[in-house]
Amino acid sequence: MSPMEKNNLSWIILLIMLFIAGYLVGMNAYIQEVDPATYAEVSREMVESNDYIYLHDNYRQYLDKPPLTMWLISAFYLLFGIKNYAVRLPSFIMSIVAILSVYWLGLMFWNKRAGLLSALITASTVAFRLMTQDPKIDMVLIGFMTLSIALLCKGMSRPKYLWPGYIVMAFAFLTKGPISIGIPVLAFGSYAFFKRDFAMIKRLKPVRGLLLTAVLILPWYSAVAFKRGDYTAYFMLFKQSFGRFYAHQFYYGGDPFFYVHTFAWAFMPWSVLFVVILVQRFVNWKRKIKPDDGEVFMLWWWVLPFIILSIAISKLPQYIFWVIPPAALLTGRWLDMRLDNTIVGKEKTAFVIQQAVAWIPLILAAMLFIISFPPSTVSPWLLLVAGVVCMVLPYVFGTHIVKRAVVVSATSMLLFDIIFAGYIYPSSLQYQPFQMFGGQIRAMSNGKKSVILSYKYGERGTLNYYSRMPVREVDTQQEIDQYLKEKNPLFFITTNDQVKNLQAMGYEIKVLNTLPFYPTSRPDKCFVLKWDREKCLTHLTIGMIGK
Repeated sequence: MSPMEKNNLSWIILLIMLFIAGYLVGMNAYIQEVDPATYAEVSREMVESNDYIYLHDNYRQYLDKPPLTMWLISAFYLLFGIKNYAVRLPSFIMSIVAILSVYWLGLMFWNKRAGLLSALITASTVAFRLMTQDPKIDMVLIGFMTLSIALLCKGMSRPKYLWPGYIVMAFAFLTKGPISIGIPVLAFGSYAFFKRDFAMIKRLKPVRGLLLTAVLILPWYSAVAFKRGDYTAYFMLFKQSFGRFYAHQFYYGGDPFFYVHTFAWAFMPWSVLFVVILVQRFVNWKRKIKPDDGEVFMLWWWVLPFIILSIAISKLPQYIFWVIPPAALLTGRWLDMRLDNTIVGKEKTAFVIQQAVAWIPLILAAMLFIISFPPSTVSPWLLLVAGVVCMVLPYVFGTHIVKRAVVVSATSMLLFDIIFAGYIYPSSLQYQPFQMFGGQIRAMSNGKKSVILSYKYGERGTLNYYSRMPVREVDTQQEIDQYLKEKNPLFFITTNDQVKNLQAMGYEIKVLNTLPFYPTSRPDKCFVLKWDREKCLTHLTIGMIGK
């Protein structure tokens, strides 16, 4: 490789490394509701009970997810203690696995630069920042699933890679269940059908491979089903995975185009170019211009899951994050083919629009500084100004339009990521009082296990995690009295208004602390606007209750 070619790649590598380093900002931030707090607590109870087979959340059996993510978190607990950053480390590590796997796929199907561009696009998406900052199980799934697909692709020409591919597929299954097999089957099956290359399926050795996967996943499922009943296996393997297609058991997206606009923001800042790519591909298909093998594989890997997820009744935003890797590969390949060419016509217009879109993250950061969380120091503003300067430089030096679009888009997202994770996100978390509440309760209990009664108040996962105690939801005086028969007094949490009601019912109340609360994982206009925020805050009280 010539020095010029190395220089053409070094800027991409540098940006990828900066994004990965940027993920470390905010690693020890507060763990908030709902899913991250649950995974943190299940893992903590694993370590506390030394039981790594039968999962528990809030000291009750937990069946919603397979155990691998919680195993990883508990391993980091054992290494570093019960720390917030330990909850995020599996997502951080698997984000790197996903990024490297995307690079490897790009290298296999096309070339090194296409792989690096695809990896950069993957690392810089809004979805990947969210999954490391708000550590859901889906980042671990994406890491394992993308790696398994890469290994199986390599295994078609070098069979020794097949067996690691099926082993990693088992890891993905133990992370999220059947979807870890479903998406690769859709990708490889549709690719073979489109290419009319059914011998490819034979080269993948699916019978022996999936048998190996089954051998690895069945011991845990069998152990849990044996102890907790046959319905357990049905619930974990079928209802949790396929129930979303016919039942309102999860959040309902509200419209058939839910994943269209969700993917549009999740794939930012590259969504505009991706739309252009899809339109061009459709036009070329009508003109009978065939895509190369890599494009065919990535298109089917993206299109079929997108359609199937869109027709499901129950929807959650993070499900569409599963198809970020093939979208990034399609975009990286498309950019690679244009990076050395003169860009004219409609494509030039697309790159001009992309450069304009690239400024949105920094404009958004400035707006949040003004209307939401004004910085108390000048440092966040200086960082924002530095970002603007870095984005102007490619224009000053007359950089090629494609490279300029990539650099300004990535730089803008990188600066926004750092500002968001280092300042905006922590500023919003001042309205999450459970870490302080949990610490106070632990100090008051002197290491003894107790029960916290949550009176007419629903959210409890983070208090569970930070207090290291079970939280029981109660709504009636009879329920309170039942717990008080076993232990008197007890800790409680409720809204400030309900404290007076408890006192009126004759309970002795000792207030330990009262703080404002807002569910920051679901912000709305009221919370974002600093002058309206006080109107939508709930004031929560913790204390001790007795008779």
